[in-house]
Amino acid sequence: MDTMFPIIGVGYLEFYVANARQAVHYFQTAFGFTPFAYSGPETGSRKSVSYALRQGEVTLVLTAPVQATSEIAAHVHMHGDGVKCIALEVPDATYAFQYALSKGARPSMFPQKMSDPAGEAIVAGIHAYGDTIHLLIEKKNYQGVFLPSYIDFSPVYQPDSIGINGLDHLMSNVGWAERDFWCDFYERALGFEKKSPFDDSDISGSHSIMMARKDERGTSLRFPITEPMATETSQKTRVEKFLTFYNGPGVQHIALGTNDIMHTVKELYKRGVQFQHVINRPNKEHVVSLRKKLGDIQTLDDMGVMVDRDAESYLFQIFTKPITDRFTVCFEIIQRFDPKEIHSHPLHELFKVIDG
Repeated sequence: MDTMFPIIGVGYLEFYVANARQAVHYFQTAFGFTPFAYSGPETGSRKSVSYALRQGEVTLVLTAPVQATSEIAAHVHMHGDGVKCIALEVPDATYAFQYALSKGARPSMFPQKMSDPAGEAIVAGIHAYGDTIHLLIEKKNYQGVFLPSYIDFSPVYQPDSIGINGLDHLMSNVGWAERDFWCDFYERALGFEKKSPFDDSDISGSHSIMMARKDERGTSLRFPITEPMATETSQKTRVEKFLTFYNGPGVQHIALGTNDIMHTVKELYKRGVQFQHVINRPNKEHVVSLRKKLGDIQTLDDMGVMVDRDAESYLFQIFTKPITDRFTVCFEIIQRFDPKEIHSHPLHELFKVIDG
């Protein structure tokens, strides 16, 4: 793995949306995020408004246009609400930008210094798949609430958290035969490693490779990249549907980690979030046979939570329906279990079944 591109961590995910004020209310009410910063015309941002929200280690930025002819408005018109920017916090944005360009990245923003009374940040950008970009954020000399031009924003309405503690992974959908190109890009320019191809029952009819690396805190950064594949049926796969409705490649789902998936999913159900119906759950016939011995399995089944494992861990997972009217971006809720510690978990017999 190329370690010449240091990453402190994923700084935030920025959605371009049609109405940021309403989107903030949705992510507060449905997903338990807390707004903490605002940028707009009042703070010197003439073309857009942005709200930053946080839950656990996950930060979302919701940005909407205030001018009909802006690039943000064009993006929303083309793609609907979706992830425009995956911001990576880095120790030296200028170095990271120049290094990525030396490895074939295309610039979307040359390094710029942003400042206000709380200090300064340096921001640069490179293109990824479709209209998605990676911003490279250096903020070691900034002490403000979030970034320059943002001010404190703390509305009276403060719903409880649903227990999200971190970003598990980001699944990106790219076009036909484009997966290997973008896997090579992440490996060459950003220091990721290719993991084994994997099968995800939610995105069957696709070729996927997990790109992964550790950030400077030792946290896993997982960016699966998926392309459509030919099937025997004429019905479009989930990946093809996404590419059609999003009008190109982009982030298809955001996996949010939790330490108690039953609590998190119950809260989401109560708050009106709808989930995808899973047809093929792994080893379902074996899971059914364990229900009498393991009462929690019935609860997982009733909620639609899948039980599975990957190369790293055992896991529970469930996918929401798309959060917009287009068949585009959705969320995954995921809880991971360390294989070395699974013997102490009440459902250890279930995970033995998953191993076959």
